[in-house]
Amino acid sequence: MTENCFCFRNYQCLNCEGGVKPKVRRGTQRKIAQCGTRAGYSRHLKMGEPTCIACKAAQTEAVKKYQREKALK
Repeated sequence: MTENCFCFRNYQCLNCEGGVKPKVRRGTQRKIAQCGTRAGYSRHLKMGEPTCIACKAAQTEAVKKYQREKALK
């Protein structure tokens, strides 16, 4: 590391020749959330997209089911 070093824990700056090795990230094997599910609704929100009708319906149904179950307790 040099005096003008900008290295972090998992990142090695261009000024350094050795030292900290960057962490290798591998892609996940997760499936993309499908529309018409609560996970799809969350994906829309996370990506900043407008939610589709099928995802809105799934979210609404899940909330109604949760409220019914909560009222019975």
